[in-house]
Amino acid sequence: MTAKTSCWSFRSSIRGDTSHYDAVANSAASGVQSAGLNSGVPCVFGVLTCDDMEQVNS
Repeated sequence: MTAKTSCWSFRSSIRGDTSHYDAVANSAASGVQSAGLNSGVPCVFGVLTCDDMEQVNS
């Protein structure tokens, strides 16, 4: 019997006054993709890019 393994990653990034959140989200997605490709382990990734904490909490 073969063990099933996967990687799950979820995060949120708040927009604020700059577009820095775009760079953070893109870098995080790239890192998770690279980890999955290099390890052969499927990785699921989700990121919320929100305008404020109210959106994060809803």
